[in-house]
Amino acid sequence: MIGSAIGQQRLPLTGLPQALTLPEGKRPQHMRVMVEGGAIRWTCGPAMEPTATDGQLEPVGAVVAPDLFLNPAIPASNQIANFKALAVGGSATLQALFFD
Repeated sequence: MIGSAIGQQRLPLTGLPQALTLPEGKRPQHMRVMVEGGAIRWTCGPAMEPTATDGQLEPVGAVVAPDLFLNPAIPASNQIANFKALAVGGSATLQALFFD
């Protein structure tokens, strides 16, 4: 079950992998990301970065829920901290909400 919202961020993307800035204080256990303006690819594993051909592909308008894809053996907060995304073929914007 998702708890209370503890932060949000808007992140413009280009073709280079970028990470979200996590809220200060409590580490998020859940995250939802709305994709705007263009498709993205994302990863959330340690030492993994998306490329134009690697990573989970999401179309414009998608709502990404990385915590639903996570490895249960690794704490969700660690994997959310490793979330990286890039725009595929242009630019995109992420609207991220963080929850406890």
